[in-house]
Amino acid sequence: MVNTDNGHKYLSLFAVLLVIYFSFAAVLYWVGAPQMEAITRQTTSLTPAGNDGGLVGTNLLEQQFMVDTDTLDEIQLYIGTFGRPSPSSFRLEILDEDAVLWQQDIWAENLKNLEMNSFPVEPALQNVKGKSLLLRIITQDVPYETAITFYYGNTVSTGRAEAAVEIENPLVFNGQTMGGALCLATTGRDLIALKRLYWPAVLVLGAVFSGAYWYGYRSFLRGKKGLFSTMQTLSRYTFLIQQLVARDFKTKYKRSILGVFWSFLNPLLTMGVQYLVFSSIFKSSIPNFAVYLMAGVVIFNFFSEAVGLGLASIVTNAPLITKVYVPKYIYPVSRVLSSAVNVFISMIPLCLLVVFSGIPLRKSMLLIPLVLLFVTIFNIGMSLLLSSSMVFFRDTQFLWGILSMLWMYMTPLFYPESIIPARFLRLYHMNPLYQFIYFMRTIIIDGQAPGPYTFLYSFLCSAVPLLLGLWVFRKTQDRFVFSL
Repeated sequence: MVNTDNGHKYLSLFAVLLVIYFSFAAVLYWVGAPQMEAITRQTTSLTPAGNDGGLVGTNLLEQQFMVDTDTLDEIQLYIGTFGRPSPSSFRLEILDEDAVLWQQDIWAENLKNLEMNSFPVEPALQNVKGKSLLLRIITQDVPYETAITFYYGNTVSTGRAEAAVEIENPLVFNGQTMGGALCLATTGRDLIALKRLYWPAVLVLGAVFSGAYWYGYRSFLRGKKGLFSTMQTLSRYTFLIQQLVARDFKTKYKRSILGVFWSFLNPLLTMGVQYLVFSSIFKSSIPNFAVYLMAGVVIFNFFSEAVGLGLASIVTNAPLITKVYVPKYIYPVSRVLSSAVNVFISMIPLCLLVVFSGIPLRKSMLLIPLVLLFVTIFNIGMSLLLSSSMVFFRDTQFLWGILSMLWMYMTPLFYPESIIPARFLRLYHMNPLYQFIYFMRTIIIDGQAPGPYTFLYSFLCSAVPLLLGLWVFRKTQDRFVFSL
């Protein structure tokens, strides 16, 4: 039999974990409830190339477009006013075949010149996914001095150049086909039923967790090995983990004049250099470019540093491993945790940059610790996997240098996702760092929780490498001493 005092300690831990679980579930519901009802999607407009010359007199513009979402909430049009007085108006209509679904008269005086102008569709059109709708723009008796100009195009911006687009439905201006499609973007929502299923799912998962925990606890009391035995081992070596983390942290800044301040300064300098290099190329196509860049830099630097230190953790601690018994996984885990200390310091300049950029503080930012948790778990899995490989194949460290550089360019740190060719998007979305960085940018820049799929992908991107790393490490650790 195992000491029941330890058992009681784990029962207390269970109560704490349940409180944390339901507290997190409540916060997640509070922050992300709108995204549990629907996922908002926005299409990209064509690049303005030509225009109608100004809608003088009575005119009719017609543009056929496809809706890819369950609802249509808003349309955006690229319009030029050129500083003219604009007492005139025009009518927008959306038709399904001959039926008018929505119409609105727009006064031109509030329009923005040479920009995308948004027009909410109220009430939102329902059940329109997959439908080909017709947008009509109608003017009547407009004099030249108040004419409004609508733009069309046949290319889309990639950030570096313009890519030609095959136009299936060109703009029709007073019965004449133009040389491109209207510069039109749409915003809509794909409806999902997660919100009403959320709390039942939370209760079911809580029950599954409670059952598994109780089974493990009873097995632990009977002296069987399992998760609780591992937890007991971890608690026994907690002091050692703390000392290893402190050692790594102190060693990093040994004989450094600025010391810990480098954890604050490094992401700022990295972001500053990349901002100077890439802002002229991508700034115009990426809102809040500095924050966009900084969020990516913080996450990627955490990954690069943690895994880079973790892969050599077994080899560098060979003298200790061959003389004293310590669970070997403690070494890569401690390296990741020491990097986690750095990333929490790095969050300070990111938060300051958010404030200085004028981005309001929103409740979605409460999910930042969750993103960092996902990245930490992913880093532990990668460190366990690569540290095992490093013991037997010392070339791993050189291959990792090349792989990490390739990984950096395969992750949209300083460039927008829009420049990625459509045929490679699925591959990009399989990149764990893409999911983590997209998660971070969504909650900071967009001010909302990401969609359920992002949560699921982020969880899988952290859990799968961890399980794989644990399996490989466990299978190979007994042979480490023969290769060190």
